[in-house]
This record gives sequence, C-alpha cells and structure tokens, in this order.
Amino acid sequence: VPFGTTSALTTTGGSGTGAVTFSAGASTGCSVAGSTLSVTSVAGTCLVTATKAADSSYNSATSAPLTVTLTKGTQATVTVTAPATATVGQAGLSAVASGGSGTGAYSYSTSTPSVCGVNATTGALTISATGSCLITATKAADTNYLVSAVSPTPAVISVGLATQATLVAVVTPSTVTFGSTAA
Repeated sequence: VPFGTTSALTTTGGSGTGAVTFSAGASTGCSVAGSTLSVTSVAGTCLVTATKAADSSYNSATSAPLTVTLTKGTQATVTVTAPATATVGQAGLSAVASGGSGTGAYSYSTSTPSVCGVNATTGALTISATGSCLITATKAADTNYLVSAVSPTPAVISVGLATQATLVAVVTPSTVTFGSTAA
C-alpha cells in the first residue's frame, strides 16, 4: 500500500453474525480506523489482525496477523518559476521550485544550456546568450515518497541583449591647436 493512501480492510471466512473489527496493534507504519488502513510511515511495519466477535453460537475469533507491504508514495506535482525576462550577463536571477511531497531537496536543470545555466542545487541562473531559457525541477525521494516527476511545465525566460554602458568620446590630448592633429 503506497504512503499517503488508504486501503479498505475486509475478511473472508469465519462463522456467525459477530461484528468484525480490525487492529494494527503495535505497527509503526500504519493505522486502522474502522475498516480503513492508512499508511503513516514507509519505514515502519504494518501487521493487521481481524477479530470477529462472539455471537449466540460461536466464540470470538482473531485472524493470524497479515503483513502489509508498505511502499513509497507518488509525489504531488512540482512547479518551477523564474523571471519572465532577462538580459545577457544579468546576475542575481534564480529559479524557484515549489510543490512535490515530503522532505526531499529540489534539483534544477536546463534544456537550453547554450542560452542559460542553472545551479542544480540552488536554482541560481547564469544567462549567457539570447533566446529562450527553459528551466525544470524535480524533488528528491525521501523515506515516504519516490522522486518526483520533472515539473510538467518549464519556467521560460525570454533573454534579450543587455544595454551597453554609456559610451563617451574622448580626445587625447584634450586641447588641440588649430592646424594640428590629435594622436
């Protein structure tokens, strides 16, 4: 049973009309409420027993413990955002991921390395050429969740040319005598 999900508990066999109850006993990875099993920690154990109460014809009966296999759950969707526009060489820009499930770290990548680079751990961007910079993210697995799928929609940054620094014309020497030329 995957983490973060529930499963219905049922029985077969037994005799009589006594009510059936379920128990997870000393399990450390699951819990039971009524006839619903919930996975609380993949790192734990899960043993479930069913007990059918006595009735006018039969004594109560308890099943042998059923070992339930606990598996990692699927993460929620990861999304990634970044500035919509940038210029070549612009510093201080980052992609930011959100969503997913659990405690795993985010990891970033680009499918357009000729336009931009991205620090896989921090999301810091390096803008190197004009064009479209595409950034995706994933979230690492942890105790209870599998690694996430890649963010389904990349962050798209439209990269344009940077504005040049002010250009100043300079004459050397600053004073030129009529009839002569500056070197």
